[in-house]
Parts: sequence; structure tokens; C-alpha cells
Amino acid sequence: MLTYQDLQEAKGKGGDVLTEFLRRSVQEHFSSAEVKEAMISRQYYDGENPTIAGHKHWIADEFGEKIEDIWTPNHKEKTQFLSMAVDQRFSFLLANGVSFQKDETKGKLETPDHLFDSEISLATMEAYIGGASWTFWNHDHMEVFERESFKPYPDEDDGAVKSGIRIWRLNADHPMLIYLFEMGGYSVYKENRQSRELELYKPFRAYRLRSVRSQVAEHIYNGEPYPSFPVVPLYANRRGLPLIHGKRATIDALDTCRSTQINNVDQNLFYVFFEGFEGLKDFDVVSLLLKLRQMHGLATPPMGASSNANITTHSVEPPFEGINATIAEIKEALNFDFRIFNPQSIIASSDTATAIKAAYELLNVETNKFEIFQLQPYVAKILQLAGVQNEKPVFRRDEVTNVYERMQTLMLAAQYLPQDYIVKAILTLLGDIDSIPDVLRQLAEEDAARIRAEEKGQPSGGNAEKNEEAEEQDESAENGNHA
Repeated sequence: MLTYQDLQEAKGKGGDVLTEFLRRSVQEHFSSAEVKEAMISRQYYDGENPTIAGHKHWIADEFGEKIEDIWTPNHKEKTQFLSMAVDQRFSFLLANGVSFQKDETKGKLETPDHLFDSEISLATMEAYIGGASWTFWNHDHMEVFERESFKPYPDEDDGAVKSGIRIWRLNADHPMLIYLFEMGGYSVYKENRQSRELELYKPFRAYRLRSVRSQVAEHIYNGEPYPSFPVVPLYANRRGLPLIHGKRATIDALDTCRSTQINNVDQNLFYVFFEGFEGLKDFDVVSLLLKLRQMHGLATPPMGASSNANITTHSVEPPFEGINATIAEIKEALNFDFRIFNPQSIIASSDTATAIKAAYELLNVETNKFEIFQLQPYVAKILQLAGVQNEKPVFRRDEVTNVYERMQTLMLAAQYLPQDYIVKAILTLLGDIDSIPDVLRQLAEEDAARIRAEEKGQPSGGNAEKNEEAEEQDESAENGNHA
């Protein structure tokens, strides 16, 4: 493994030694077991299955030699289980966004093109797919790199990542770019279109620049460096393993069973026995079977048939129930292995809040572990790079709930809780989180109006004018009743 010290040695020699070191880094990166597994995991997430895609049917001849079976149907069903598991995990934790204690904090972490909630969701999704993702703090916003595109250089003394390269290429026909990130700044190297040799494309510059305008011209100076290396890793777990790790064989088993089920239906399993056909060769058998499949019968007895020639078909019933039971068992195993919420476990919409919470327990445990050991330290490093102090993120999880039962519990506790908390909880249950600021502002305005009315000696039951109008309406209604 190439390290931070190796990079410093190559930089000291400079020139071709450094460019050769960078190219060697790219080769080492893509040949590593971690990146190979991340690339395979991405295929599964995108709905591909390399195991099933390369599957062929084989039969053995009388000598034990393998022969490809080109007659048996070979459908290749590919499940979307990994994408469902990944999407459920990160949306369960981050669908409601990230909240901070101070309202102005999030504004320091995002721009209109790079929203904080979107970037942290992308970082989490990429971590689950590849085992790790990398986030570059670019002055006032986050930019997320997938694991395959970033090669870190850890320090040999403490293991901390103090530099790294981002590898980017539009496609195989275009030159590769390498962004070399270091503690104080970055530089860019690019392949020459003709020679394919790496060349310095953009010289080293600081991450943050400060400009001073005079009457003559604008002068640009290097700004203050970041307090730490500005590319922050987010790992899916302590070992940085993709979510699919250790579960790929089970997904392959599910896809195999589903493919077998379809192949059995397509094949319409039957065997044909030819009796009384003298000298029938294999080629003749194939021709007869082709006619049987095309015409579902033979007009005249084939050549070489004796008077007692007979063609008998025997159908074979596929083991439909057995395969279905296996598929159900594998799905249940995958639900447990991925620790996901299975909607089918909620029998009816009237299930109690306790039953629904129990169905979420495995997902909750996994999310707790990820939030405590991975996500919280990751956000803390981002806040440090952004210069935000004394702040802590809050995550509101997204889950199916028994709204009526939860609302009853909330109302019972309302007298012991602040009004703002009750409003936020109610709107969250109703799925209208975006309206929380407007509702709180409207309540604050009504409270202010009520206080002003009380100071003027008007009734304190709310807006005085509204109370007077209500009394007039009551009197009118009463008069109408008398009439």
C-alpha cells in the first residue's frame, strides 16, 4: 500500500518520479480487493448480477466432458434487493434531513447547488454501496466522491489520511485527470491526449484564497489553511465493508431460484419416446422434436418407422411449490441479514404502535450503530472544517406509524411539554414537516397580539376584534331563532 510518506518521497524527487508514482497509485487502487468489491456492489445496486449474467447450463457426455446445454432456457432474473436495502437504510435516517440547534448553522454548510441534506444523504448511500465515501469540504459546501474514485494515502505512523487523489475520466476515450489533495492545497495532473503521459495541468494552489483589491489591480493571496485534511471519509461500518459483504451468495441464491422458476415454465418440461423407428439418428430426433414443437403433431409417419412405431410424450411437473418455499425462506434470510424493515410484517394498518416499533427494531439497531460510530464523527469533522463550533446534529427517523395512537399519547402528555415541541411532533406525525416554521411563526404572532390586547384591557381569549365579531354573530343567530 502506498502511503503519505511514499508520496512525500516522490514529491521530493519531482518530475517523472512523481507522475509515475501517481500512475502506479491508480493501478494499485483499482486492483485492490476493497475497490473490486465496491465495483461489484455497485453492479448489484444498479440491478445487475454478474454471477447470474455469466451463468450457463452444462451437461456431461459419456466421457465426463462438459458440453454447454443450448436447448434449455436460460432466463436470468436479477433482483433489486440491494438497492432496496441501501435506499431504505439511508432514507430511514435522513429522509427528514438533519437539524441543528442553531438555525443559521445549515446555511454555513450549503449553497443552492450543494444542499447539505442532499450531500450527506449521497455520502451515506455511497458508503453503504462501496463501504466508504469521501467528502471534500470545498470552502462553503460539500462534494461527495464514491469509493472507486478516491485513493487515500494514510500516514504510516498513526494511520490518519493526510493526502489522496481523486481519479476522474469522462470515458475510456478521453484523458484521465488526477486531483492531488494535500494538507495545504491541491494540484491537478492530466493525461496527454497523444502520448497518454501524465502532465501537470494545474499547479499547486491553496484551498482558500483571499483577494485584496487596490486601485491598480486585484491581488490574490493564500488564505488560512483548514484545521485538518479537507477530504473526510464516511465508512459504512468499522471495517469499511459494503453492505453486500457476506450476503452476495444469498442474493445469488435468490436470483437462481427465481430464474429456475421461469426456466421451468418456459421449457414446458416433457420427454418424448420414439418406439419402432429403425436407425433413427440424433439429427433425426432433433428434426422430429422441432416439428412437434412447431406443429404439435406429425402428418405422416417419418421415414424408417415400422408398422408398430409409436411416439409417446411424458410431461414433468416442475417443483413449483418447493421452489416457492425456498424463495420465501431466502427472502426472510435476506431481510434478517440486511436488518431491513419488511412491510409484510405489518399485517394491518391498525397494528398498534408497539407492534410497528417491534418490526423496526432490527433496522433501528443497525441505524443506531451507524449514527453513533460513523455519522456523528463524520459530521463533527465537517463542522470543524466549516468553522462551526458548539453544535450537534439531530436526526429524525422516517418510519410507518399508527398516527391515531401516537397522537393520543401526545395529547395526554401535552400539558407537560412546551407548545413548540407539541406543534413539531403533531406536524411530523401528519407528514407536514415543511410547515413547522410557518405554524410556529403564526402562533408567535397570535401570542403577541393576545399580549397586546391584554395590556389594553381587552379580553384575553385571543384576538379582541374576532371575539367581538363572534359575539355579534351569536346575537344575530339568537335574534333569528326568536323570529
